This record gives sequence, structure tokens and C-alpha cells, in this order.
Amino acid sequence: MTSAVFEQGNIPPSRQPYRLLIARLEAGLQQQELADMMGVGRTVISNAEKGKGPVRKIYLNAWALATGVPISWLETGDGGWYPPEDPDSVRPKGFEPPTF
Repeated sequence: MTSAVFEQGNIPPSRQPYRLLIARLEAGLQQQELADMMGVGRTVISNAEKGKGPVRKIYLNAWALATGVPISWLETGDGGWYPPEDPDSVRPKGFEPPTF
């Protein structure tokens, strides 16, 4: 039996809600953890990941800082960022969730 490689076709667009979800999951954060780091309610995170309305620029900036991904990737999908293989290398050092 032979195997064929299909290299033609359309690449589905990477929509912002999906990129936000990927960034959070790759950072190993629950919605509540990310919300606490950003200083917002969990519903802000949930609504953004579901695509319920536009995400404010200030939230995108905080999301990028908390998850360690470029803001350009969160906004447009550009920037050449791919989730790292090592989950410990996602979040910048010194930006860990608060412990009580």
C-alpha cells in the first residue's frame, strides 16, 4: 500500500478566541487563575475565549504578559509564535500566580 501526501487545500483561519484559549492552556492556567493574574473576573476570560464581543486592548496586553505570548499573535495570529514543547518555558519568570 502506498501513502499519499496531500499538500493542497485551505488552511482554516486561526480566530482570536481560539488563540486566547491556546495561550492560556499552554501556560497551564485555569480560567480563574488567569483572571486573578489579570485582575478581572473569570467571566471576562470565558467570554473572550467564546468570542462574545471584541476583547479590549488592555485585556490582550495583560493576557500576553500572563501567558508569555506576543501580543501580535493574540491580536492577529501573526508573529511566528508557536506553543513551546516545554511547558515551563511559557510564562516569564517573576510572573507567577499569587499564593496565599
